[in-house]
Amino acid sequence: EAFKLPFTPDEYIAERNRRTKELFPNVDILPGCNRLTAHLAAHGVPFGIATSSSKKTFGWKTSKKQEWLSTFQVVVTGDDVANGKPDPEIFIKAAKGLGSEPGPHCIVFEDAPAGIESGTSAGGMRCVALKNQYTDASLYTEAGAEIILESIEQFVPEDFGLPPYPQT
Repeated sequence: EAFKLPFTPDEYIAERNRRTKELFPNVDILPGCNRLTAHLAAHGVPFGIATSSSKKTFGWKTSKKQEWLSTFQVVVTGDDVANGKPDPEIFIKAAKGLGSEPGPHCIVFEDAPAGIESGTSAGGMRCVALKNQYTDASLYTEAGAEIILESIEQFVPEDFGLPPYPQT
């Protein structure tokens, strides 16, 4: 009311959800993700997803990616935890879902400083920041990122104690 917008809050939410549901299924997997997850799977390295997205939104994002999604051993969404990032609960739950205690043997890939803070607070997990164009790089460093990448394609597995990618 104060802003005299041409729609109500409920109308805005309904339209946002309609557009999100329409657009999210067509979002591409980030470059380098398929290669990394296939590599980890080939070497028996467990991996999962810990996303702040709701189950519904995550379902929209992954509806056309079910084959790829099936390679993840655990998926924890914002609906599965009581506290959102930067609380470490989501990463602790993901680690335990992978049969592990959280700690520096776990690697977090995050695009938000709150997620970096969450990961480092979860037993000192090692955090790789995936920089986005809207976030100042210093915020990732302040949150505890070990390294900041422009793309997962730049990730060097052996720098984190993982088997190297095969020579091409």
